[in-house]
Amino acid sequence: MSGGSYNYLADQIRALHLGWGSQCSPELHRLMRDRLLELAPESRAARDFAAATEALERAFADLDRLYDVVHAVEWRDSGDWGPEDVEAAIAAYDTKRPERSEIVRDFLRALDVAAAEIAAADVVHQVERIEDVVQQLHRECARHGYEADEAALREYFRDRLAHHGVDRAIGSAA
Repeated sequence: MSGGSYNYLADQIRALHLGWGSQCSPELHRLMRDRLLELAPESRAARDFAAATEALERAFADLDRLYDVVHAVEWRDSGDWGPEDVEAAIAAYDTKRPERSEIVRDFLRALDVAAAEIAAADVVHQVERIEDVVQQLHRECARHGYEADEAALREYFRDRLAHHGVDRAIGSAA
């Protein structure tokens, strides 16, 4: 079989990222998210749908960034390319300087996880954890040569905390 040992999975991933398939589009998810947040902004259902929509968007973007790696593996397993092509694709992916948006995206995920953890903690630990996360993002951005706007990050984090039911007054203490 030539090229399609995984039914051209790399191309399917790219198509899904661009439109998620004909029956499941990002735009429809965004419309429903916005409508649920309008109808029931405080409901867990609206928050969970919004979080799931964001997770889908991030997941498809992540898979799309791996296109060259997936493509190389598929073509190797189809007999069109050799192991050196897979190694080269993986090396190119692994050594590529991450885009600022990728760094921020990774930390926004970490913020959501931290926000869920913070929601279950006491107030003192919540404030300490918020500052830890903000400083971690600042260090990671600096490591890759990017500046991080800590004030904007804290504001975003306060919004994520509110999404998880943590009082904004606690988030603003950080």
